[in-house]
Amino acid sequence: MNKINPDIIFDNGGGATLQIDGYIHKYVDMDQLVDDLTAILEDDGDPIADGWDGNEIEDYDEIDVSWEDERNGGYRSYSLGLLLNIVKAGEADARDSFDMPGDGWHNVVKTLKGLGWKD
Repeated sequence: MNKINPDIIFDNGGGATLQIDGYIHKYVDMDQLVDDLTAILEDDGDPIADGWDGNEIEDYDEIDVSWEDERNGGYRSYSLGLLLNIVKAGEADARDSFDMPGDGWHNVVKTLKGLGWKD
């Protein structure tokens, strides 16, 4: 794993937030999220050190997802490392092994597929 392991918080409205200490970026396009995650993985990218555009730390508070938030269906939170473990697991039974959300979380599924997951 590279030196950065950001949190990716998916919301039930179809969006996502990439969070690293000192960097927050919101996404409505999961293809762009996959591009940024791939840059972190392949290029050992660092949004802060590399001066990525789109740091919205001034505009948004960091999201701290509680168990209750996830249980109530508002958010799903994953580290990049956990998403990669789900991709490696591959099979649909990864839903049970990794507490995957059910139908309707298209933003999670699209991101996983963009990272190479075979559902």
